[in-house]
Amino acid sequence: MGRFPEKHSELLDYVNAGTIKGLNWYISNHDTISDGNTVEFGFSGIETPPLISIKLYASNEATMTLYEGADFSGGTTLTSRNRNRNKSDGNSMDVVRDPTVSSNGTDIGADAGGASRGLGFEFGSKDVKALVFEKNTDYLLSITSNSNENIISWLFEWTEDVY
Repeated sequence: MGRFPEKHSELLDYVNAGTIKGLNWYISNHDTISDGNTVEFGFSGIETPPLISIKLYASNEATMTLYEGADFSGGTTLTSRNRNRNKSDGNSMDVVRDPTVSSNGTDIGADAGGASRGLGFEFGSKDVKALVFEKNTDYLLSITSNSNENIISWLFEWTEDVY
């Protein structure tokens, strides 16, 4: 197993190499959410621990919390896309929207943002905030709108490689 990249430039090289190998996936979309309402995403079936970037943008104030060890079922399965459009290999992580949650799990990170800035955990910035999910562990991302007619956009990007 190789070492985890420490510098921003090394991380970008690592992610770009994963794209060429066909080991990078993404899911993106948006929705309008009313004040006080929540949209949730469940990440499960993790066989190869992914290095994941979670980027969220809100037209108004919103908060997000990421939980580890969540217990959920059901939800709408989201389609992940390989960044290398010449590859059709599947990834090892399932992502669902609005699952039925029995237990949130442990809060491992939160953020707030809105029209003036994005929120999330991302590897596209100089203060690298990517996460490596644990194998065979489920994660829950909860996003709550703090204003009416809040347009929430999400982008989940991950690479599955030996690092």
